[in-house]
Amino acid sequence: MKKPINQLLIPLLVVFVFLFSCGGSDSPTQTVSSPASTTKEDETGLDEQVVEIDLVAEEAAIRAEHEALVEDINSRDRDPNIVTAHWLERGSVLMSHNFFGELVSSKSLQKIRGSWKVVFKRRAPWPMKSEIETLSIDEKRGQTARIEGLFEYQSRTRRPFKALYQKNKEGKWKIKAMDYGDNGFIKGFKIVN
Repeated sequence: MKKPINQLLIPLLVVFVFLFSCGGSDSPTQTVSSPASTTKEDETGLDEQVVEIDLVAEEAAIRAEHEALVEDINSRDRDPNIVTAHWLERGSVLMSHNFFGELVSSKSLQKIRGSWKVVFKRRAPWPMKSEIETLSIDEKRGQTARIEGLFEYQSRTRRPFKALYQKNKEGKWKIKAMDYGDNGFIKGFKIVN
């Protein structure tokens, strides 16, 4: 007596699936890293150096630098040189903000210092409040970070800001770009036009 082909194929399929699912795996075991440190390896080659980043310590350093900037803006002396010292000394830098309805974009350390001079010449000093909502560190190299948040200055309304921080040659976090008002100058970890 002939059995239908379906009755023969089903048991063979079950045996086939069972054999493959129970077989050994050639893939390496996955390691779990602690949340305090992350290791990122470039997939193009195993002989490249692996960079270890202590994310908790780096985030704390960035937050401290941002808080120091706000304190210097709010200081009694309101010195543009002290405030500008929070930016990188070399490479491309940026600060953009709206000054009484006009967008001002400063793309050099000298122009950033000049912008702060104009802001600080106003008679009544306004205290700045700044709150970081998100902070991301480029985990591939750990040299650049992006923050987003809200700030309040002059207009008494909370407005968004984005900033890029980068380590200088001494390994300290400094501002590469600050976009008060989120005018579109920062995309990801880069300055755009």
